[in-house]
Amino acid sequence: MSDASPNEVVRASANRLYWNSADTVDDIAGRLGIGRSALYGAIRPAPAGADCARCGAAMVFANRSARAAGRARCPECGSTATLGAESHPLERPSEPAPVPRPAGKSAADGPR
Repeated sequence: MSDASPNEVVRASANRLYWNSADTVDDIAGRLGIGRSALYGAIRPAPAGADCARCGAAMVFANRSARAAGRARCPECGSTATLGAESHPLERPSEPAPVPRPAGKSAADGPR
């Protein structure tokens, strides 16, 4: 027999269904017999698989929309990062990449 309280069982089920299914929030809440606000209150952030560049803590996704967009946040210092498909920060170049020029031509020669 489990030592988990009914609230802990509902919380674990809510997180499993929320993070590991495409079911709507209404469907999950209905299945668990709780309201939407209770479901949202039970959801815990999911690990993002990356560490914060500022403080080194594990980044998390606050909700499924943030996970789908790759928007992670640090629960320790509050910094945010956009993560790629492999949970690595997407590189954002500060200036455009140079346009390749044919051999023997320089940027001073102008566009062709």
